[in-house]
Amino acid sequence: MKILLVNGILTHGAGSVDLAGYELNRRGFQIIDVHQELRHPWDARNRNNLLHDALDIVALARDGDVLLCHSYGCLKGAMAMEHVDFRKVYMFRPAMSRRHKFAQPEKVTCWYSPADLPVWFGGLLRFKHPFGWAGTLGFKQSGVTNIRSHGGHSNDFHGANLMGCMDYIEADLA
Repeated sequence: MKILLVNGILTHGAGSVDLAGYELNRRGFQIIDVHQELRHPWDARNRNNLLHDALDIVALARDGDVLLCHSYGCLKGAMAMEHVDFRKVYMFRPAMSRRHKFAQPEKVTCWYSPADLPVWFGGLLRFKHPFGWAGTLGFKQSGVTNIRSHGGHSNDFHGANLMGCMDYIEADLA
């Protein structure tokens, strides 16, 4: 089992998923950083870009692997879930619709915060933009584990919050 890290918009994950990866690796988990092209929020609305990014994940993943993603990375991960039977999917502040329907919602854990302003403003984008408010309000689908968090967009990846989230993941995968 590998844990694949998927970054969000305008980042390779240095201030978010990479920090989670370092900590999970320290705890003995095998980590794969899905290194992807940087995307601007406007690029994210292009379905071909989203599909390209999701297929990058699919190429590295195997059934039974784990996905840990942040922001726009959650949208890419949700699309990859259509092709890979992940053991678990951990979504931090997903920049996607609260109404998204997962085929296996019991495998999804979502950390959200009403104070996440980038996701909140991203949810206001229109013109067929795929962003939504799951990262500020959680998912509506029954079976998804929604965990209310606090603070800004990458707050779960720092200090005591990081340790708490990684303790949760470690126990969940035991």
